Amino acid sequence: MTRRHRVAIVGPGNIASHRHIPALRRSGRAEIIGVVDVDAACARRVAGRFGFPHWSRSLDAGWLDEADIVVVSTPPMLHAELSCAALRRGKHVLQEKPTGVSVAEGEQIRRAAGESGRVFGIVHNFQFARSTMRLQRLLDQGRLGDVLSINAFQASSPLRRLPEWSEELPLGLFWDESPHFFYLFRAFGGPVRLTDVVVKASRRKPATPHLVTAHLDTDLAPAFLYCSFESSVSEWYFMLICERAVAVIDIFRDLLIVSPEDGTHLARDMMRTSFAATFQHWLGVLRSGTLHLRGRLDYGMDEVIARFLDGVDAGTEPRGVGLSDALDVLRLQEEVVAESTVV
Repeated sequence: MTRRHRVAIVGPGNIASHRHIPALRRSGRAEIIGVVDVDAACARRVAGRFGFPHWSRSLDAGWLDEADIVVVSTPPMLHAELSCAALRRGKHVLQEKPTGVSVAEGEQIRRAAGESGRVFGIVHNFQFARSTMRLQRLLDQGRLGDVLSINAFQASSPLRRLPEWSEELPLGLFWDESPHFFYLFRAFGGPVRLTDVVVKASRRKPATPHLVTAHLDTDLAPAFLYCSFESSVSEWYFMLICERAVAVIDIFRDLLIVSPEDGTHLARDMMRTSFAATFQHWLGVLRSGTLHLRGRLDYGMDEVIARFLDGVDAGTEPRGVGLSDALDVLRLQEEVVAESTVV
């Protein structure tokens, strides 16, 4: 019989309420017994909303003795402190990205996990989204040919709902959101090495830049990252340029568009490419929209939960979402900050 784990949620905000809690419940392998938040009113409200028996303001509460897993979903400045505290208390930890605000904090987590003998997992979820997994299958089947380059594009509007604490992070919002792109580079390309990075400072924000561009190398192909934090729209795309097609993941909508090679680029070729892209876009929007309305567009969280719980049950590092994966991405983040040329 599959063991049901008893889980405490630390930081039951938007991400925890809309992704972590539903995915844990869908797994059938976890029972959430309470929430922790420094804001007592928030903790009490979320516990009441979901019917959890316990809530508290800190990890020192007695009811935490009943939990064997702690999910950390607080602002990133608290990730390392809370994860280490939970690990030292003998709990397995699943933590929202980013792992911390420095490699030094990541090493603190590594030591705490090693000393406690508990499992640490990181929420690197988009690598398991429906569109991402479909793209990986197409590559495995050889339908796209060799990968020539890997590219990530982010446009973020300052009018978008953003966390107030983001300006406290190194490079602001970039630090909070860049892990998604780095783990996608790793998922498709293998080990990632930074070549160069240029940062265009913002006149609006003290920490979050206007632009970040970076060239990287992977074992599979060269990679490029473009992040604009002063845009009129908010969009995230992940693109593979291949021999036989260009494949683009629309991350927010969780859809994949594959544009076949257009040969001599004549009018008929352009029409064929346009039709293919348009048809796939609206079909993807319909499918994802239906799932979203049903509360089932999980962006890969179900797979993260499954892999983490498998690791907990086996006492091993979760595949693709373990401590080594978290530290590799954290090192890339810190290297970007250290090697940035600000213009």
